[in-house]
Amino acid sequence: MKRIFQEDRIRKALAQSKYREMLEHLPVELFLIEYEVGELLPPSDKENHLLQIVVEGSLSIYYIRDDGSSYALAISQKDEFLGEMELFGESRTEGVIAEVTQKLICLAFSTTMNRSVLLNDAGFLCAIAESLIDKIKLITMQDAAPSSLQERAYSYMLYKCEGKRLKGVEKAAFQLHCSARQLQRILNAFVQDGVARKIGKGAYELC
Repeated sequence: MKRIFQEDRIRKALAQSKYREMLEHLPVELFLIEYEVGELLPPSDKENHLLQIVVEGSLSIYYIRDDGSSYALAISQKDEFLGEMELFGESRTEGVIAEVTQKLICLAFSTTMNRSVLLNDAGFLCAIAESLIDKIKLITMQDAAPSSLQERAYSYMLYKCEGKRLKGVEKAAFQLHCSARQLQRILNAFVQDGVARKIGKGAYELC
């Protein structure tokens, strides 16, 4: 992730945004943020909250359950907002992952200094409400896609295990809704394929 303050690039991105007029009238200082493919967006800092609007690229937002299965929540593309919930004081739910799938560039600004002004701007609030409604529609239309036990085990280790270390095969098998023998076979395959390594009795770490 890197921040870009080049005025010509900011002006170009602003000119191409459907929110250009709204943004030009807000008391905020705009800049760009660039993310590479595979980056996970960090949770917003409540002390310095950033609202972002996608300029180009795409972002997948999905939820990882305790059993390692995933559920697609939304795909953010051009002119979509990121960070609306945090604007109203809500933190990103634990287990919700936002991953860049195509190089992502966003217009961004801090809401911290002008939060009260922003929350009293009718045009701004309408834009935020429309964004949230669109995301809710996407969530209600999508079904949870079944994933293989191997995919669930990998996601479980990656997102649910501290330090990406699985400790206790039986405990993990209970979370993954499978037998310890099934999980052990998958972990052995992970080690053989170089995906993970054994670090102790019943303990494995992703490479």
